[in-house]
Amino acid sequence: MTGAREPRTLPPEVAASIRQCRLDAGLSVREAARRAGISPGFWSSLESGRRAPSLGTVVGLLRTLSFTDQQMEALCMSAVVDAGRYNPFRDQPLTGRA
Repeated sequence: MTGAREPRTLPPEVAASIRQCRLDAGLSVREAARRAGISPGFWSSLESGRRAPSLGTVVGLLRTLSFTDQQMEALCMSAVVDAGRYNPFRDQPLTGRA
């Protein structure tokens, strides 16, 4: 075992809503990915449910497509909170902030 985490996947209904919203917007995978700031390959993995987005990617998706409130909530609840990225604020005390 190498210690690598398995990528989280999306529930099928969430993945399907991403695809349907993209199609409703008349966007190609390439154009939707460009607008959201992710690669077309990662976008395809979201639509197929093979990967779950980080919170930052969710923001890009929400800026790119129109979701219903229910779809938006399901997407946000499916997001990977940390996504394994470095967070310089993770262990910092909150004192001294305005």
